[in-house]
Amino acid sequence: MGHGGPRDEGALKVRLAAFATILAGCYSSYSLTGAPDAGSAECGNGVVEPPEQCDLGVGPCTGDSACPGFRMCRDDCTWGGCLDGGFGVLAGPVLLTGADAPLGEVTRANTTWTGSRYGIVYSGNSPTTADPWAAMFAAVSPLAELSVPPHRVLPGMFSLGEVHAAYRAGDDRYGLVMVARGGAAHGMVNLADPDGWVLIDPGIGLGANEPMDVFVVDDAAGYAASWAVRSGAGEIWVATYDPGLNEGMRARLTPVGSTVITSLPLLLADGSSLLALWHGDDAGGTNRSFIELQGLEHGSPPTGPAVRLFEDMQAVPPFSADLAADRIWIAFSVQPYFDAPVLDVYLAQVHASGSSISSPVKIGLAWRGARHDVDLAWSGTEVGLAVASPIGEDPMDPQRVITFYRHGPDNTMLADPVTVYPGTDAYLPDVVWDGTGYGLTWAVTSESDPGVHDVMFARIGCLPAR
Repeated sequence: MGHGGPRDEGALKVRLAAFATILAGCYSSYSLTGAPDAGSAECGNGVVEPPEQCDLGVGPCTGDSACPGFRMCRDDCTWGGCLDGGFGVLAGPVLLTGADAPLGEVTRANTTWTGSRYGIVYSGNSPTTADPWAAMFAAVSPLAELSVPPHRVLPGMFSLGEVHAAYRAGDDRYGLVMVARGGAAHGMVNLADPDGWVLIDPGIGLGANEPMDVFVVDDAAGYAASWAVRSGAGEIWVATYDPGLNEGMRARLTPVGSTVITSLPLLLADGSSLLALWHGDDAGGTNRSFIELQGLEHGSPPTGPAVRLFEDMQAVPPFSADLAADRIWIAFSVQPYFDAPVLDVYLAQVHASGSSISSPVKIGLAWRGARHDVDLAWSGTEVGLAVASPIGEDPMDPQRVITFYRHGPDNTMLADPVTVYPGTDAYLPDVVWDGTGYGLTWAVTSESDPGVHDVMFARIGCLPAR
């Protein structure tokens, strides 16, 4: 299955050049260097001098518009009107994978923001028999240019089948959690430098039996990792570490009643407080499906019980979550009828206690069984949600495009959804907010070889008005 014609490299270069001009204009517009005399302002010298409002270029708009876009600095160094340029791709897409490290299928993708660039880790099965699994790192600039070319996270480690990362700004390091699939799966945590090279070889073992769906966050005290174990009714584990990866606590979380854990644990951090979420089914014969939530503090096991969310709606994967100031945003899926190949995706807000803030809002569709095809990020003023949206409902031909949704604090849609990548076999979106836009990573079947899968990245946000 392909996803359209070859990439237009010329058009890509034009877009990148245009975006570079916009950024340069933004920086010049806000330049405050020197100490100019208020009576000697020189419009056009690139310095904002009283009584000037701006000096050359463009700057971001302010106001109530859903996507306020940019405004031009006029010839008299005053701001022009705000023009809404809409929302879309600011830079990219850029191809991360290549002939040196092809993947047969991508299993995980994870995007982080360091303050100056995006650190991206991804993993998948390799089409080479010599090393059937690979975990990779790459770094990309806000202009969607590779600043660290893709490389293996642990070059000498055989068969890394999963990797997830969190960037810790105070230490300028990444915390990594990985699963090696050579023989019996075993997990480990590690640290990596800003270019993604590990600092502990091969890593510190999780001590877990057959871990899967690993996840890591940074918090006020260091790092916290979670993972699932397929044993009996399933297990969810959390461990906390200081910045040097000295373990402070390891605890098995307690599901509600007769829950059969179907895995997919994720962690949210607020200071030193942690929230763990996972998906489960009821083994008590009710055929219920739901998400469960449990809170804990860094270094301490949970003291309160887990709570169930969206049990009345039969919530199923894929799901994703992020923290806002006083609430949790959760995107989850619902199977509209028995054996439906396509799922309805809902967006909801809940308190940390699990109590509902408002009714979930249906926003789009996802494929049944695609466990990581939904991801969201809270910007501080809106939630951005990326979904690998089905084209049609033929389960034998599960083609998808990457669609991006934006909802305001009251969960109302801010603008029409945008198709970020119109190819016909895109999946596994992962999104991060960078302060002024979103960094988005996804996987796609290769244009040149259907047996190889690529990982791509783009920066999306408010566009300048043309």
